[in-house]
Amino acid sequence: MRTFGNYDFSDVEPIPLESPRTEGSTVCKILYSNEFRELMSCMKVLMMKNEISERALYLTYVIIHKVSAHYSIWQYRYHILQHFVEQRKKENNESVVQVLQEELQECSKMVLNIQKNYQIWHYRHLIIELLIKYGYDGDARKYSLEKEEYPILSIMLTKDEKIITFNIYDSPTELTFTTNMLKNDVRNNSAWSFRLFLLFGYDKPSVDLKSEFDFVKKQIKRSPTNPSSWNYLRGICDNSGTSLCKFKQFISSFTENDENISIPAIELLAVIYIKENDWEKANGIYGLLADKLDPIRSNYWNFKS
Repeated sequence: MRTFGNYDFSDVEPIPLESPRTEGSTVCKILYSNEFRELMSCMKVLMMKNEISERALYLTYVIIHKVSAHYSIWQYRYHILQHFVEQRKKENNESVVQVLQEELQECSKMVLNIQKNYQIWHYRHLIIELLIKYGYDGDARKYSLEKEEYPILSIMLTKDEKIITFNIYDSPTELTFTTNMLKNDVRNNSAWSFRLFLLFGYDKPSVDLKSEFDFVKKQIKRSPTNPSSWNYLRGICDNSGTSLCKFKQFISSFTENDENISIPAIELLAVIYIKENDWEKANGIYGLLADKLDPIRSNYWNFKS
């Protein structure tokens, strides 16, 4: 008798993984384990029959834990869960929310181990949509993205800043998060970019400019040669309509020490001279960058001049 977990599959006649049409013509045969062959052979039958059952759901769980990127299995699992949820909703079964929350909890455990698995992120998104539709009667406000998703994202972004977050950009917690990230690593360009989006990613941003300018100036002083913080300063000016010339004295202070000169500051100083229509000084800076300070990008600086 063929069993997986507590489920009986003795009625399932397995289908070989290899297609008879390709028998003998395979260039590079995949060395599946016997266990995986048996699992997938049964799964192919269930999927062909479109079986909606607890045992089919369990089998998807087993296979996903062995091959987490198997898109077809994720899709089949969602199809089964969706059917279960719709059926329980028709029966006025109050366990809909519990079932879907448990599924999200299981996703949370897996996603921390396989962060860049795109299938699980898409699947999680689909489950949240099911929860809102059938568990909360379409009221998305009942599902707190900040409460439910932020703890997971916080852990993940600590490990990898390039993970894209869900739509919780209007949360003050996100801005605090970027502040903490930058305190830990002022050169974290992803954190700087995301912070700029948080503050100016809307049509009518409401930003405490003085506080933000003070923040970026403080970070620049920590690492004067870091291009990311200088680009952020310029980004705030561009997005808020603040003249970069206002910071001429501050920027110039990082161009006067020959032993620790800041190339990003010198570049911004040239931008200021251009805004002031002082092309002679601007071209002088570009020439200095090309010939002495940053010759590896001499073609770029010569083009700018």
